[in-house]
Amino acid sequence: MNIEKPFYEITGGFKPRKYQLEAIRKFIKTLNEGKVLFIKLPTGYGKTEAAIIPYLMQIYYDEWFIAPGLIYILPIRSLAYFQYLRIVDYANNLRKVLDREINLNIIIEHGEIKEKPFLFGDIVLTTLDTFLYCYTRASSYEHGHVDFPVGNIATSMIIFDETHMYQDEYGYMISILNFILKVFSKALIPTIVMSATMPKIIEEKLFDGVNYDRVEYIHDEDYERGNERKIFLELREKYDLQSFIKEKRAALISNTVNNAIDLFLKVKDNVDDLEIIHSRLTTKARRDREHKLKIKRINGKLHFIATQVIESGIDVSVDLMISDIAPPDSLIQRLGRLARFGGKGVAQIVKVKKPYPYVEKLLEATWHVLKNKDYDVASFTEQQKFIDEVFTEADYEALLKSLDKNLRRSIEYLKNMHLLVYEQPEFRARPTSYITVVILEKREYLNLISKVRSNEEPLIDVGENYFNLDLKNILHSGGQVKDFLLHSGDILELKPCNGKFKVIKCSKIKPYGMYILNPNSYLKTSLNNMEYDVGLKIP
Repeated sequence: MNIEKPFYEITGGFKPRKYQLEAIRKFIKTLNEGKVLFIKLPTGYGKTEAAIIPYLMQIYYDEWFIAPGLIYILPIRSLAYFQYLRIVDYANNLRKVLDREINLNIIIEHGEIKEKPFLFGDIVLTTLDTFLYCYTRASSYEHGHVDFPVGNIATSMIIFDETHMYQDEYGYMISILNFILKVFSKALIPTIVMSATMPKIIEEKLFDGVNYDRVEYIHDEDYERGNERKIFLELREKYDLQSFIKEKRAALISNTVNNAIDLFLKVKDNVDDLEIIHSRLTTKARRDREHKLKIKRINGKLHFIATQVIESGIDVSVDLMISDIAPPDSLIQRLGRLARFGGKGVAQIVKVKKPYPYVEKLLEATWHVLKNKDYDVASFTEQQKFIDEVFTEADYEALLKSLDKNLRRSIEYLKNMHLLVYEQPEFRARPTSYITVVILEKREYLNLISKVRSNEEPLIDVGENYFNLDLKNILHSGGQVKDFLLHSGDILELKPCNGKFKVIKCSKIKPYGMYILNPNSYLKTSLNNMEYDVGLKIP
């Protein structure tokens, strides 16, 4: 079967690279052997194309030799939109090449507040959390059809992307995914796992006992000739904001949302093309800004401040990057946006006073290795050496916390799960839970408060004015709810009702619930004479 021709035509004129071809050939060859394929290629090399082109080749050749569906799993919601646009482009190219209409249903489904996820579509982009809740039937337990999502998983090709971002302080998500990969291998479900920066110790844990094969970058002369990058690394004790302001294309990456907001407010009056992107913005604001970055991915003036959300999926290039010190795999992902398409770039790595949200020992080891070793962080081979040395020096396994009883119960539930057994799922996708907060415009909010005080339970539309918050961010140390969720002392919860949401008073916050955010806590400012969302800063 010819791979080069459909690859070239579907991608709109790009010839497959050496390791893209190797990955596609190996995946197709081992389809009936139950092997999971691990693709480990540099940022910007084209892992996504290596994974999805085999599925689209089925339509190209009108031969369904892999699976009727594709489920593309990402670690966080913000990555789905960029990948969705890329896949839609490839589907449109395919229509032009075949000169006929293709009935291809491509959807993003990540536990959206308006609907219950079933992973039902030809190509479904989703988050790891949503995928796990569908797999364990927790997403549909209360509504029936509990095995429907599992049926869709069983008849699909599965792609786990950016798996280096699945790490947590317990090694919990890696343990969960290891169990699922073993199941998929035995069930002959075609599965691909991808990463650019996975530490060796994490790879060993992820694939322990899994029947898998791997494709890893070693040397590609054509790629390196056309993508020559030189990154000049500088270690700094504080931010060089003047350099950020003066550079034509620059990024400033913070480890925390609060700090990102503070930096934005400091420089906003000195930069006329500034954007801020983080996890505590409304879905609408995030999407609009990601679209702006896509438009300016290579050319023109560009300044943005971001958090970890920039580490994957956002295809943009800058000439200067100022970043907080971070674990080595995260740091390499950030630097993947520096001189991304070749050329020279400067990276200023800034020491932080507090390690949150990372483990202090891991940050100390990263700083120590960067200070004492001269790694070429633009070289994939050198990147991997750097990552593995830091994880070894930090004694990563010793840093992992013990699983509590809730996490152990989730793993036991997975082991004992059976089809057509309708028991209450005892499963948690992550060590911590979250809530969804909804932001209303001031006028709408004041009208709502007036009705609630009159003991009404008004119905509202939510649109895209929401985001998720980790439960640990909403309570004071004494257990009291923080002010940004209080409305004259009341907590306002939202319950689905006839396509809208009913607003009711409640006495406490529950995991995975929906609540109204006090709009006085959601920062907005004037930027270029227009109102601009800055987001929620948590005291």
